[in-house]
Amino acid sequence: MTIAITADLHLTSRAEHPQRFAALEDILFQMLACDTQTLVIAGDLFDENRRDFHEFEEIIGRQDFRSLNVVIIPGNHDANLKQSSFSLPQLLIIDQPELVWLEKNGLPLLILPYSSGASAGDHLAAFREKLTPLEFVLVGHGDYLSGILAPNPLERGVYMPLSRKDLESYQPARAFLGHTHLPFEINRVVSPGSPAAIDPTETGRRSFLLFDSITNSLERRSIHKGLIYMQEKFIVVPTDDNFTNLQSDLRQRVDAWKFSENELDRVLLKVNFSGCSQDRAALRQKILQELNGIKLYPDGEPDLSDVLSEGDPAMAAAASLALQKIDSLLFSNTSAKPDLSEIQRAVFHLIYGA
Repeated sequence: MTIAITADLHLTSRAEHPQRFAALEDILFQMLACDTQTLVIAGDLFDENRRDFHEFEEIIGRQDFRSLNVVIIPGNHDANLKQSSFSLPQLLIIDQPELVWLEKNGLPLLILPYSSGASAGDHLAAFREKLTPLEFVLVGHGDYLSGILAPNPLERGVYMPLSRKDLESYQPARAFLGHTHLPFEINRVVSPGSPAAIDPTETGRRSFLLFDSITNSLERRSIHKGLIYMQEKFIVVPTDDNFTNLQSDLRQRVDAWKFSENELDRVLLKVNFSGCSQDRAALRQKILQELNGIKLYPDGEPDLSDVLSEGDPAMAAAASLALQKIDSLLFSNTSAKPDLSEIQRAVFHLIYGA
């Protein structure tokens, strides 16, 4: 038997964000298909402490899903959730730190709802005598201080952090954290990520987790519904074969996503181009041709605002040669190596003054 784990749905209403409700329904249908009976939502099921829960309860209360149990952990956006907030019997809201067993003979879960001004370590200390290293699982809502290099861009600051020291002191078999919206797994700390992109910066496949608390095994499953946001950037060099090279680059970038046809149909791509072109109109046409129907946002067009019109073959040759040389450069300190796009932009600034 397994437990499904997700977080950060940020439900509002179907009218405002239908994709978020579709993601929840997809998780529930996948649970039925793999005989998983319990879903744990690690914070921020709702957005901004809403009081209207009827659309959520309409889903959970459907005949299809009445056999499923849903454990809700309040996050920083819905910290006021209580058991009394809901009427359905299969909903369990854990609004205080608690050690619970969701599977017979499985590892217990130490559930830590979000608490403003506290750290995960503060709550762990209160359970020290009850916790055996590697024989419990931590589920909370907050930041992992030693893991994430890209914090949630929508929420500045640090929220109920779990530190590497906490991890070493208490040694949970795994620690599941909501809040970051970014899926990751590092040092036994796992984030399910948001199952529906809350913001266009949340790119790539959306997913949820299946966790077996008896074997401590973990599987990440893709969400089959909703938008998939992607962002890509390209440099345009005004050479004779620039269209051919650019189309090849576009093709390789899309292939690298490794998306199915169904996933490609759900992609919304923001694509930015910088550099120079001898024919910006032809450039637009070639880009749309190669993207072959992939939907673009925000206005259905590739962003060519940073592409200059330039027809000087000597300058084009200089830019092309400089970009080729970049690939052969060796850096003694790789951590100090600038991002490739930064180097390319610097080349165009030096050559074209833009």
